[in-house]
Amino acid sequence: MQVKKQSTFKFFLWPTLSLVLVVGAVIFTQAIFNANYYSNFYVSGESMLPTLKGDPNDADYGKYDGHKSALRNVKRFQIVTTHYPSERGLKEEEKTIKIKRLLFKPGDTFEVSYVKNDKGEYVNEMHLFLPSGDYRILDYPFDSSSIVGDHSYPKTTLSSTQFFVAGDNWNNSLDSFDESVGPLEFSDLVGVVTKVEGRCKVVNKQITDKKPYDVKIFNGVDY
Repeated sequence: MQVKKQSTFKFFLWPTLSLVLVVGAVIFTQAIFNANYYSNFYVSGESMLPTLKGDPNDADYGKYDGHKSALRNVKRFQIVTTHYPSERGLKEEEKTIKIKRLLFKPGDTFEVSYVKNDKGEYVNEMHLFLPSGDYRILDYPFDSSSIVGDHSYPKTTLSSTQFFVAGDNWNNSLDSFDESVGPLEFSDLVGVVTKVEGRCKVVNKQITDKKPYDVKIFNGVDY
């Protein structure tokens, strides 16, 4: 009887140990992948208001995906982290990360026009041109009621590697609208924001006093 018990024990032990090893390997591999491709960020400044808050005492924080596949498959209106053209000659540790929204993708022909709407109010319309030559008016993916003044941008066609980004706070954001920045190259992109996890206090560029809340996910659209 004792021999049978030992055999039964061994029969269940090895499959169990194998399963534990496989699960452990998967978790370890996932941890390595996340460490290499997912990075934390916090928001600094007002350029992404009202979507993201950058007050040092109450700043949004979250994660972005820096994997090349995420960058290649980024969708219109997703929020991205990026470097700017003026930093291309710097070492990685000398560059600063900006958080902006991707408005126009490689190959897009677009313009931003300052026009009078049906209510007699002047607004900034984003026009995405179709192959037929007509255009569609893009809806803002955020609350644009605070945008004031003329932010028109001439009709432009992006190359196969260019992106046009802007902060949601068009009144106070240095981005592709500005001649000193202009359209970005694929190599300027750093990551795609996957989620905003909460708010935090930032002291000496270090996150402290995290206050989590329901995760915000920023999805884009394919067109």
